[in-house]
Amino acid sequence: KKRAAELSPQAAVNLINHENAVVIDLRDPESFRNGHIIDAIRVSAEDLTPERMEKYKEKALILVCPRGLQSSPLANKLKQQGFKQAMVLAGGIAAWQSAELPLVKGK
Repeated sequence: KKRAAELSPQAAVNLINHENAVVIDLRDPESFRNGHIIDAIRVSAEDLTPERMEKYKEKALILVCPRGLQSSPLANKLKQQGFKQAMVLAGGIAAWQSAELPLVKGK
C-alpha cells in the first residue's frame, strides 16, 4: 500500500506559513489541550467523513498524531475521497516537539 506523503516539521511549517495548510490533529482531547500546533483543528478519526471535511478539499492538509503512525492510513483514506493534498507530519507531534517548534495550550 502506498504511504501518504510525509513532511518534516520544517516542511510543515513552510506549508502552514506559505500555503495556508490546515493542521488536522487526530489526538485525544486531553492531549490536544496539553499542547497543539497553532490553529490546528482537533478531529477524531471517525470525524474524517467527506461531509465534515468538504470545506478543506482544496487545501493542503497536514495530519498530526502522537508519533506519525495513525495519520498515514487516514491521509490515504482522504486521498481516496478526492483530497489532493493530504499529508502526514512525519514522527507526529513528538517530532514537532523535538524540533523545538511551538505548541499552544488550551481549547
